[in-house]
Amino acid sequence: MQTLKSEVRERVLEAGEAVFAEAGYAGATMAGIASRAGISTGNVYRYFPGKEELFDELFPPSFAAQFLALVRKRVHSLTQTPSLRTPDSGAEADGQELLRFWLDHRRKVVVLLSHAEGSRLASFRQQFVALLVDATAADLRRVSGRPLSKPQRLVLTTLFENTARMLVVILGSDTSEADVATAFAGFWSYQLAGLAGFKEWVIA
Repeated sequence: MQTLKSEVRERVLEAGEAVFAEAGYAGATMAGIASRAGISTGNVYRYFPGKEELFDELFPPSFAAQFLALVRKRVHSLTQTPSLRTPDSGAEADGQELLRFWLDHRRKVVVLLSHAEGSRLASFRQQFVALLVDATAADLRRVSGRPLSKPQRLVLTTLFENTARMLVVILGSDTSEADVATAFAGFWSYQLAGLAGFKEWVIA
């Protein structure tokens, strides 16, 4: 009986993450993952029975939960800051913590927000957008004393769907970590100013 090697297993995991980010869960194959890892397809199956098991190893429930928890924390701090256009130190710190998570897991974030169709996390993108919409809507209701109208909720939902798309574009780009951080600084400056304007429109 051959001994499984941790080094080979790590190569399979790294290859799987890359292939899922490039081809999506639905488009990924064990043969493609094996090719990326530089080993035979049969050898990949010695480590994982199929791509579902490999995906589950890469994306345990705790990873998705941590992602959403950091987003929730960031949104909460933004609802508490005096001005969205100039967030206070707490909101800035929570933003940097979330950015660090994204930078540490660039390909995984791309998969969850864009390429998870067919997997058990296929609805993650919708959960991400819904979290942003619901938390922002709750804050606006607290300030204005009334729920969002249908047109207002449509605009807010579209705004955050675009946020998910922008995350995928920035994190999926072939650029350095420093360039990604710079891109996010520009994007957040644009987005927070837009949210401030949206808030002023709602409560007017």
